[in-house]
Amino acid sequence: MKTCKTCGQEKQETEFWYNSKTKDRLKSSCIPCCKQYNKQHYTNNKTERIKQIREYQIEQQSKINKP
Repeated sequence: MKTCKTCGQEKQETEFWYNSKTKDRLKSSCIPCCKQYNKQHYTNNKTERIKQIREYQIEQQSKINKP
């Protein structure tokens, strides 16, 4: 059993994503809390993320189109 740092509930270890950088090899937040955070973060930063993706696509196209 492990306690989620976000919601404070004690849950089974199978309800946590893998993280190779921690001692117990699990993220500190449970899967539902991580999903909620990721969705909210994407929504809050959507325009910036779309801009980054578009810049990357243009950069890659210019590499392909070089003679």
